[in-house]
Amino acid sequence: MKKLIYTSLTLLHMLLLAVAVSAQTETFRFAFFTDIHIGTPTAPKDLTDAINDVNSRTDIDFVLINGDLTELGTNAQLDEVKGMLDKLNKPYYAVAGNHETKWSESGNMYFSAAFGDNKYTFEHKGVRFIAVTSGPLLRMGDGHISPYDMRWIKSTLESMADKNTPVIFATHYQLMDDMDVAEDVIKMFCPYNVLVSFCGHGHRNRLIPAPNITNVMCRAVVSSGLPSGGYTIIEVSKDSLRFFEKNYDTDELRRWLSIPNKRVCNESDMPILSAIPKAVWQYQADGIIVAAATESQGKVVVGDETGRVYCLDLNTGKPIWTFKARNAVYSKPAIDGDRVVFGSCDSSVYCLNLTNGSKVWEYKTNHTVMGTPLINGKTVYIGGSDSCFRALDMKNGKLKWEFCGLRGYIESTPILYGGRLIFGAWDTYLYALNPKDGKLIWEWTNGKSMHMSPAACTPVAAHGKVFVVAPDRFMTALDASTGDIVWRSTSHKVRESIGISEDGETIYVRCFTDTLFAAGSAPNSYEEKWFANAGYGYDINPSMIQEANGRIYFTTKNGLFVVLDAANKGKVLWTCKLNNTIINTPTIIRDATAKGGVKLLFTTHDGIIGLIEPEK
Repeated sequence: MKKLIYTSLTLLHMLLLAVAVSAQTETFRFAFFTDIHIGTPTAPKDLTDAINDVNSRTDIDFVLINGDLTELGTNAQLDEVKGMLDKLNKPYYAVAGNHETKWSESGNMYFSAAFGDNKYTFEHKGVRFIAVTSGPLLRMGDGHISPYDMRWIKSTLESMADKNTPVIFATHYQLMDDMDVAEDVIKMFCPYNVLVSFCGHGHRNRLIPAPNITNVMCRAVVSSGLPSGGYTIIEVSKDSLRFFEKNYDTDELRRWLSIPNKRVCNESDMPILSAIPKAVWQYQADGIIVAAATESQGKVVVGDETGRVYCLDLNTGKPIWTFKARNAVYSKPAIDGDRVVFGSCDSSVYCLNLTNGSKVWEYKTNHTVMGTPLINGKTVYIGGSDSCFRALDMKNGKLKWEFCGLRGYIESTPILYGGRLIFGAWDTYLYALNPKDGKLIWEWTNGKSMHMSPAACTPVAAHGKVFVVAPDRFMTALDASTGDIVWRSTSHKVRESIGISEDGETIYVRCFTDTLFAAGSAPNSYEEKWFANAGYGYDINPSMIQEANGRIYFTTKNGLFVVLDAANKGKVLWTCKLNNTIINTPTIIRDATAKGGVKLLFTTHDGIIGLIEPEK
């Protein structure tokens, strides 16, 4: 979180601090469950103990469930935890955490179906409760609240009859360094009587100092790494909020924190935000965007979490047409001629007319489709969440073949190399299929847990080898014909960001912190060419690396564009900070009249589509 700049308190705001603003007079208690992690060994017993303890008490009015209910975010695990929570004899309200938003076969759609929504608001004994899901959607990054939910929070606050009503906010991530939109949320809260923001994610009790907001992190329900199983009980009174830890080995409540029940934000203390570098144009979509935009014939096409697909003019950013799918669109569109193809979480693959956005055809699958299509000639190749990878006829959308031997869902982009379709899935496997009939040629696994899958990385290939990086920290080179390991390296701490030079001779890989390195694609062992300190800090955004005109381009989880000189061992040529959130893989448009010979088309996690020209 960037450094905040403060001004002096005005007399008015000093007086406001002295005014009693709480309308709530009746003391009450509620239980707070966070980080349940069903799918881990101790989680079922830990949750059962928590439920039984709450059910045995008469002083608990309701239960708030605050994210990471599951370990893998699967529909089956969500059903399991929902079935257990339904045994509570008190009302409960739930939001999702990063384990539901990052790893989700449904694109986080099933959580709302199971629990009724992924946010909630209600008033209890004079206190307004507001909670939203916060997690990097399908990507690795900081906590994030979608533009749609930000608007919902704002409208919820504005709809309160009494602006001095005490407000308690809950979300999975803390409103500080872990949340990329923290400043925007706090600024929204400031005119209102927001008492506290509860969070989980860190699995331990902690008061987190922050200007203009009181952050309280609470212990996990799952006992792994903690001395014993337990949960949190919070008491709200006219003058204070008291936090108790309830462990199962004692009937006693251990009070570990008490904070005043009063307004904590002062608008004159709000930060002065730094100016955003001027783009050629920017367009605000309705929801989160997790994929790159695609450009063809002067038209820019991209989808968002609301299911809208936007077609914008490349030169002006003005809308040409929009199309509304029945659910979210997280698939990067593919364009061939006058046709646009993409998948949707409504379980369909769509083909639209590029000129006017009219539907040409639709193919229905058995689950969400988050994979990016690859168009090759008369065939569309695309994977989904129903354990199937398919080939569809580009003309009419009819099925040519399907391979349904996957062990997990797909969100990645396939490549076609050496007569093989190659792609990763969230099952630890990389697959190679025959593009003519879909038959399996080879499969390779890193043998790790599902979270370590080579599934968010788009593979690159050269000299008969396919290269991937994965959260298991390995860079791997496989024989493209057989899938056999040529070499694996942990020389650098890598994750999911990879690219290849224009001439195919160099593989670029980005590390967790600051460093990008270059390795040769031809040798049959790992041979490093150079590494460079690019100064981007800690980063886990799976933005793929690209080279154009001798320049290397990538983006980060905190809104940074970086341009390096490929011929000068990765020397930093230009950086540009657009915002504080994830910038997806940029789309490079070659233009001899532009600065640096390219224009960069970008999309962000907060729903911005835009165009910039790098200075070098």
